[in-house]
Amino acid sequence: MQGPLERKPYGVVESDRFTAHLSFMLPVVFARWEEIKETLDLDLALSPRAFEAIPGTGLYAVGLRTNPALTVYFSVDDEKELIVLEDIFQPNN
Repeated sequence: MQGPLERKPYGVVESDRFTAHLSFMLPVVFARWEEIKETLDLDLALSPRAFEAIPGTGLYAVGLRTNPALTVYFSVDDEKELIVLEDIFQPNN
């Protein structure tokens, strides 16, 4: 069995919905998005099933400890070895 660093990481892409919601939030939310996204992409690419599955949806969720806090929803396509960032949401709104 291969460990997480021995297998090929999945690719990560953004859906149109994710990009639209992010572009709406980004100027107001925080200036370090590129650093946060780089870490998020790596974590998801290496271990996509390590995050909370949302029953009955085919989606997973990961909370970001940003200010304000955000939740990213994503799907996993095992055949294409691809993660799609589906949406980003501010839970307190």
